[in-house]
Amino acid sequence: SDWLEAGAWECSPQRSHWPDFPVVVQALQKHLAQHVQEPIEVYFVCGADHYQKCNLSRGLRGGAGIVVLPREGSAVSVPRRSGAVPKIVKVQPSLCAGELQHYSSTKVRRALKKGRVDEAMACLPPGVSRDDLTRAYALATSGPSAGGKKAGSKKK
Repeated sequence: SDWLEAGAWECSPQRSHWPDFPVVVQALQKHLAQHVQEPIEVYFVCGADHYQKCNLSRGLRGGAGIVVLPREGSAVSVPRRSGAVPKIVKVQPSLCAGELQHYSSTKVRRALKKGRVDEAMACLPPGVSRDDLTRAYALATSGPSAGGKKAGSKKK
């Protein structure tokens, strides 16, 4: 995309673990506030499945917005904006029709856990190489640096 990009910060070899999305959003907000003159609103983009799973209808701390992409067969309701209601934008299904609704990190992770790389590739946009996918998955399940914690585990 010419307007949307994933940051390398969260998978940097200097990190000892994969940060959860609120940590990434807060770090981006802090970086922008320190390095950019004009105020920039940060929005977390996720699929309807993730939005519902993480109960994001309450919004994110720090004032970041959320953009909810439709998924096949999932209807999502978002709170109407008034007063202190979080900034949540639901993308209309017609804007993500066809193959765009098949792109899903949740489906990619499920397929890779079962060793089904071809199935995972079908859930990603063109241009993602099989080698990059398997390398990224290996990194995600072992942490960015040697000895890092597994994705999804919590520090004690």
